Amino acid sequence: MMPFKGFVIDGCDLDRAADHIEVRVRERSGARVSCPACGRRCAVYDHQPPRRYTSVPLWHTSVSLVYAPRRAHCPGCGIHTERVPWAEGKSRITKAYSWFLAGWARRLPWSKVADIFGVGWGQVYDAVRLTVEWGKEHRDISGVVAVGIDEVYFGIKSGYRTLLYDLGGVKVRLLAVAQGHKDTSAAGIFKSFGTEWCAQIQYVCSDMWRAYLKAARKWLPNAMHILDRFHIEKLLNEAVDKVRRAEASELADKGLMVLKNMRYAFLKRPENLTDKQRDALQNILHKRRMKTVRAYDWKESFRPFWQYESAFHAGRYLKRWTRGALRSRLPPIMRFARTVRANEELILNWFRAKKRFSSAAVEAMNRGAGLVSNLARGFRNPEIMEIALFHALGDLPTDPEFTHRFS
Repeated sequence: MMPFKGFVIDGCDLDRAADHIEVRVRERSGARVSCPACGRRCAVYDHQPPRRYTSVPLWHTSVSLVYAPRRAHCPGCGIHTERVPWAEGKSRITKAYSWFLAGWARRLPWSKVADIFGVGWGQVYDAVRLTVEWGKEHRDISGVVAVGIDEVYFGIKSGYRTLLYDLGGVKVRLLAVAQGHKDTSAAGIFKSFGTEWCAQIQYVCSDMWRAYLKAARKWLPNAMHILDRFHIEKLLNEAVDKVRRAEASELADKGLMVLKNMRYAFLKRPENLTDKQRDALQNILHKRRMKTVRAYDWKESFRPFWQYESAFHAGRYLKRWTRGALRSRLPPIMRFARTVRANEELILNWFRAKKRFSSAAVEAMNRGAGLVSNLARGFRNPEIMEIALFHALGDLPTDPEFTHRFS
């Protein structure tokens, strides 16, 4: 399973009491050693004491490789300990075991993986870091044409992170992570990819956060900026809920609990209502003077806007709707209408892009990013956070040499 050029298996010992296999490895007779600094083939200076490298367990039996590393006598670089092909640097676990642990770390919390396989949390982290570094080095991002950018809040200590996703591939994947959610955060990501890469981006999806709008205008000159259905409907729902909360408070002061437990009845789409919510809504919709009912009517009248296929006709409908909403005498609805007017062209870009790209995929990935913290349990360190996010959401390639299907 692990054929390494220049080395042979010298023997194996099975300790049945400890369920452990010890594999003795040695270099081939007469083989020269490579200098770890320059790669030059050199004479062997001497041998270090034997080292033990933990490998992939087989059928609940732990496995260790035992090898005495050679020191290379390089005329140019001096005397250095060789690099063994089955381990990275000074790590005492094999590369195959690193890929094995990293695979389990996608499914279980890292601390749980450490407990199951009898290793330390730090070794699991090192395994994940190795796979992420290898994957980022070997991934192909040359054909990216559509990206989505958004922020995720990871709590008071960690704050916001700006995440950039590839939306145009077969699978949505994470491309980059930056600390904070200002325009400098997004600009730093685009700058790291270079102007040539940025010039090939044809579509970018985001919410209405000004920092991202500003960074996209500057760094993605050829991209069509899309504000899609997800964020617009979210803003409209928030406006309706503000009207409901204010009116519910007014009615409660008068001893009327008409709007109690009605939040989701007003926010859900009619087809998603439960029978109880549908009945409660029907009992109140005839009260046309209520502000909440009027706000709900404006929300429902906005829904046909998304059914249009033409940006021209969608724009005509949007203008009619905003004209009426601005006269609704419902401040949250009026503020929403002004926001829509200010971003009308970016909203209509969703139709111009034939509805192919959506920030809904970005929001789904953001929910996955929120769950990553439950796996890593080490988010006080920004580096660990970034590695955990790429490991879970980056769809990174794996090294076929070390990703065997062990039982």
